[in-house]
Amino acid sequence: MLNERPIDIDLIDMKPQFTITGYSSNSNFNTSYFLEFRSVLENGTLSEGKPLYKDTLKNIVQYFEVETQTWTSKGVFPKNIIALNMNEKSVIWSFNRSEMYLHFKDDTSIKSGLYHLPKLIFKLSNHKLSVFAVKHFGKHAKLYYAPFFNVYDSCDVCMGNANLEFNSFDISDIIKTTEITFFKSLFTHSNHENLFNNSLSHKENHKRWLNSNQPFDNNLLFPLKSNQSILSLSQSI
Repeated sequence: MLNERPIDIDLIDMKPQFTITGYSSNSNFNTSYFLEFRSVLENGTLSEGKPLYKDTLKNIVQYFEVETQTWTSKGVFPKNIIALNMNEKSVIWSFNRSEMYLHFKDDTSIKSGLYHLPKLIFKLSNHKLSVFAVKHFGKHAKLYYAPFFNVYDSCDVCMGNANLEFNSFDISDIIKTTEITFFKSLFTHSNHENLFNNSLSHKENHKRWLNSNQPFDNNLLFPLKSNQSILSLSQSI
């Protein structure tokens, strides 16, 4: 049984996305079961039925597990937490590692390697991850686009196949697991054109970035269109 109690869901802006149908066949020897997955098309009809794969079922089960779990703390909260709402499962924190290894898909023609990083701000809210860059960590610091592939213009992260799977719902473990998952994910494509504040191509910018022995050049950061600050972001949770 996936869930023993109803989950509070706001259905106002929700639309059906898929259906799962279960089949069974009884015989004198055994009982067989089959699960079929169908997407809901734009016209409201169902797509052709396909077998429900383990990965899809795992994601569905994980959703209900995350919705019903309560975040906890083993004691002292991490010092880099900027804002925290345990009830809403939302946290914003700073990340100040000078360099990290970034993995790029081969067809991007961008070399994987150790890259110097700008100062970063992560936001995790109900299993949705966002990332921003800043030039300093003051509360009025302006937010910039983090110069990473797989990040939308909204600053939300497209995790692809790198699912956030938490073995513990302690807030320290959640932050650590999220960081590890993000930086071990494969960067595959750019989702907007505001990665760098210059006219060079992404490939040329990454080449210069990788080969630089200097800290990340903050002049390359592109400001958010929304003109947000760390303070306004922290107030969003």
